Amino acid sequence: MALHSSKYSNRQELRNRIVEVSMEQFSSKGIKNVTMDHISSLLGISKRTLYEIFPDKETLLVCGMELSEIKAQEYLKTVLESSKNVMEMVLHVYQNTITRFQSLNPSFLQEITKYPKAYQLYLDNREASSERAYQFFQEGVSQGLFRSDVNFVIVRALIRGQFNLLLHSDIYRSYSFLEVLEAIIFTFLRGICTEKGARILDDFIEERRNARKE
Repeated sequence: MALHSSKYSNRQELRNRIVEVSMEQFSSKGIKNVTMDHISSLLGISKRTLYEIFPDKETLLVCGMELSEIKAQEYLKTVLESSKNVMEMVLHVYQNTITRFQSLNPSFLQEITKYPKAYQLYLDNREASSERAYQFFQEGVSQGLFRSDVNFVIVRALIRGQFNLLLHSDIYRSYSFLEVLEAIIFTFLRGICTEKGARILDDFIEERRNARKE
């Protein structure tokens, strides 16, 4: 159903709605399959209005990614304030990541490389996320959840390498993105956990498996 521009009280409200709807489309359909014509039609606005606000698709994509990052940071702040320990925080973030990736078209990660500004933003956000993860791992060591004999600088590099591999892999033809992501995260977390941390992780895995059976 088209969303008519008369519903928006001002230009900023319309701009925000364009970004939200466009990012939903990019994520679910892939970037290539979403045209500016499609977006203007979906929102019930003219192409002229759309191009006055966003001169091209890449600008719109970058704005959508910036909005997604803001939401991710807000969620992380909430999780940090409510979690009892680092492992609980990591698992909450993992669960949120799985939820988001369930609706992500795998082609999005492959096609984003064709948009230099958007791809650089993706890399910058991933690097910042990697740095935060490193700090959380160090805190987890102090809480007795992660092993102290692990070089987390190397671990951080390996995680980046795994996602780079996924970006250019055809593994999605045999397995869902969800299955691949679960295999990476569960295997990775179990390898760096102490016995205390592993118990928390095992309880979380068991809870997820039971939830799927219901």
